[in-house]
Amino acid sequence: MWRQGVGDTSFVEKLEIQATRLYIRPDVAYALKHDDIDVLRAAAAEFHAHLEAVPGLYELSDSLSLGKRHFEVHLTPAGVAAGLTLAGIGAQLRANYHGVEVQRIQRGHEEIKVMLKYLEDRRRSLSELSMERVHRPGGGEVPLSTVAGIPIALAGAIYSHWILGWDLTGMSIFGVIAVAGVVVNDTLVLLDRYNTLRRDDANIPAIAAAAAATRHRFRAVFLTSLTTVLGLSPLLYERSEELLLMVPFVVSMLGGLVFSSVFVLFFLPTLVMLVDGRRE
Repeated sequence: MWRQGVGDTSFVEKLEIQATRLYIRPDVAYALKHDDIDVLRAAAAEFHAHLEAVPGLYELSDSLSLGKRHFEVHLTPAGVAAGLTLAGIGAQLRANYHGVEVQRIQRGHEEIKVMLKYLEDRRRSLSELSMERVHRPGGGEVPLSTVAGIPIALAGAIYSHWILGWDLTGMSIFGVIAVAGVVVNDTLVLLDRYNTLRRDDANIPAIAAAAAATRHRFRAVFLTSLTTVLGLSPLLYERSEELLLMVPFVVSMLGGLVFSSVFVLFFLPTLVMLVDGRRE
């Protein structure tokens, strides 16, 4: 009766009528996968049209929706050293890309807000986002990619899944969480040595302290990652039903460790030198 009484629903994106309080998955469901979104959209439309012609089927729906892209911003050690906060970076990015109100104009009974923001082409460019200049509390500007962006462990996990041909699963996320702990420990080990060197000798330049800290802690960081990678590698060839679900976890661990180790030993000292060296 509800379906018959709703009326014309051609203008809505999705309409769902549930007979119970709990959401029940459909009795029949199919999954279509393809790397090209245009091919996937065409296949879904063709399949949807075919099912509509089958007598007795109703309430056909699909989950093909692009939605909006989201980016998570995390502070790097260089960003923390520069005195930046996530709230401050978020406020700057929101003002530049979403817009900031600069004026209100009263026209009769209506009030018009004047928003200032980047041009549309610049707001749609990922390269522009990575090179966005962020104002430091002490003055000056630094690129966003230097002080924040996408977590390196997550990037390594996704890249390793792509190389080895595995799909991202729930176990893959657990692997990212596990490797994040190793990354944090390695970062703290190196930065603690760097801060100790700068505290013991106030005249030592940032580039010398960063180089010395990397030499002193290279063995600890490298051996931690190497032994973990060697210990987990045999599980990549496991095909038993009991342990097959653990393979995505291992793939995330291996990819995250390799990427993060390179970041900690090579890129992190560079970021530290960029921040502290510029102050000097």
